[in-house]
Amino acid sequence: MIAKPTISIIDDEAIIRKSLEIILIKNGYSVVTAKSGEDLLEAFRCSAAQLYIIDLELPGINGIELALHIVTQQPDAKIIFLTGGFFEESDPRFRPQNLVGSFCKPVEIASLLTAIQTALNSSTGPEQPFVV
Repeated sequence: MIAKPTISIIDDEAIIRKSLEIILIKNGYSVVTAKSGEDLLEAFRCSAAQLYIIDLELPGINGIELALHIVTQQPDAKIIFLTGGFFEESDPRFRPQNLVGSFCKPVEIASLLTAIQTALNSSTGPEQPFVV
């Protein structure tokens, strides 16, 4: 039996966490959620995901700091940022194979699912980060 890919959703908005969790489970993924970077880091010792969907505007440790911590501990991790604003995809602190892209809230689900599928089916990540 093939294991389901695990995706972690880190967002301080419960409605976004729950909505994405339901959609991703219905699409065959295993999902772990956290309301903050600190909550994820506490649970990180227990399980690592293949892909992380991270809100940039987290309280406490912000989305960028969290993502940098994740890729330091897990170099093959894929990262998708959620933002209410703008994120510069060419941030030199991220290797292209880690950064899948960024999506503005509210998220266009079909585009997000395409980005997730592309990232998980590629060892190098997308040729260009998804920006929606």
